[in-house]
Parts: sequence; C-alpha cells; structure tokens
Amino acid sequence: MTNNELRELRKNVISVMKSFELEGFVYTEEEKRVFDKIANGELSLDEGRAIFMQDLTKKYGTKL
Repeated sequence: MTNNELRELRKNVISVMKSFELEGFVYTEEEKRVFDKIANGELSLDEGRAIFMQDLTKKYGTKL
C-alpha cells in the first residue's frame, strides 16, 4: 500500500469511527486497537471484520 493509500485509509477509518461516536456508540479499547491496526495497514479490512465477528460471536453465543 502506498503512503497516499494509507493516508486515505486512515482518514476513512477515523471518519467512520467518529460518525458512530456521534450516534452514541462507545468503542472498547480493544476495538480501538483493531481499528488503529486497520488504519495503519497492519490488518486488512477482512482481517478486522473477522476479529469483530469473532468477538460478537463470543459475546452473543451465535455466529452472525
């Protein structure tokens, strides 16, 4: 990923997070860490999505 692509990705991740926060959503520290890794290119969107889905499955006891 180029520097420009990483900057754009980071900008988009921050925008999405702020949008949800404006709606009243509060992120856990772990969720913030995952989003930070996505924004830095350390995790792909699919990898991040898989982590969130796994966490939701553990929390609610069912696969979504």
